[in-house]
Amino acid sequence: MIVLADEDLPSLNEEFDALSELQPENRLTWRTGKEAQIKQVFRWADDIAYVDSEKKEHLLSVVECLETKPDQEGQKKTTKFKWGTNCHVSFKNATNLSNDGGRMRWKIENEGFNVQKKEEGYKDMKWTSTEKSSIFNIKSKQNETPGQN
Repeated sequence: MIVLADEDLPSLNEEFDALSELQPENRLTWRTGKEAQIKQVFRWADDIAYVDSEKKEHLLSVVECLETKPDQEGQKKTTKFKWGTNCHVSFKNATNLSNDGGRMRWKIENEGFNVQKKEEGYKDMKWTSTEKSSIFNIKSKQNETPGQN
């Protein structure tokens, strides 16, 4: 799974928005937290065609989570998370893919980033923001469809 910000991969985001409007059945509301105080609203779309900067074709799924939870002052705050994946998304796996996959990966990468920043400082860090680097983690496999991994 890769983090998919609204400004990343415009064609993938546009297709996701269009398909998710046509597929209202691909939605799930989930409550979590010690007292079910966290509300997560998921929507997803599968089989989105994407051609990367090296002209490789991918069939991807996108899943989005709008998470609403109380902040330190008790005010409700909503945060949007979105990921691209080569896994098929369904009611059975939307929460696991998002919470145990996408968000956990982000947490691990962020913790590694913070350790590197603390030990090596900003000047030695490698920075990039190209579209090519945003998609490099997606593996292109011959004769494989999403969800067969």
